[in-house]
Amino acid sequence: MKITKENRAPEQIDKEALYEPERRYFKSEARAQKNEDGKMVIGGYGAVFNQYTNMGWYAEVVMPGFFDGIKDDRCACLFNHDESSVLGRKKNGTLTLKIDGDGLDYTSTLPSHRTDVYELVEEGYIYESSFAFTTSVSKWAEVDRSELAGKLSDADLDQLTYGGKISVRYLEKGRELFDVSPVTYGAYQGTSTDTRVAKRSFEMWKAQQ
Repeated sequence: MKITKENRAPEQIDKEALYEPERRYFKSEARAQKNEDGKMVIGGYGAVFNQYTNMGWYAEVVMPGFFDGIKDDRCACLFNHDESSVLGRKKNGTLTLKIDGDGLDYTSTLPSHRTDVYELVEEGYIYESSFAFTTSVSKWAEVDRSELAGKLSDADLDQLTYGGKISVRYLEKGRELFDVSPVTYGAYQGTSTDTRVAKRSFEMWKAQQ
């Protein structure tokens, strides 16, 4: 059966995007402290719910429920998403993930030799976080600019508005969580790889209009 505007499912399943990881960055405060055993612990929010982000040509928001049932058994805590710089791992109990009303909170007990990362976070040189994931379900909408007033800066609204509308991608269900990372730069960097999956998803959605 041909998919039309009238018979398509209310949710869009991003089949092509299932196996290509994406990264998102959040300016949420990272924390560092010693636990009762004197071990170095860092943490923060790898993802924040209901926070709109300017992705260059569209806005994006992680919805509550995105991490419900997500595959995370391989999840690691990495420094700047560097696979050679492992700070914690869920599998061995050094990485703890918790979902609350604000988003995805992570806590990682560092290896004893990673005093460098601990000090960078403790002293405020590193204070932002990110997460790497694949998406199972997302939804697109063309939203009136006025609906996003106060949720994005005026400069962001100006950049994203076309004909009074802004394209918004709602991340509704995640497939796999690969890592959470304290990062040097907790913001969208404007690279094509940051939005490649979204572009593919957007084109699929537009083709169904």
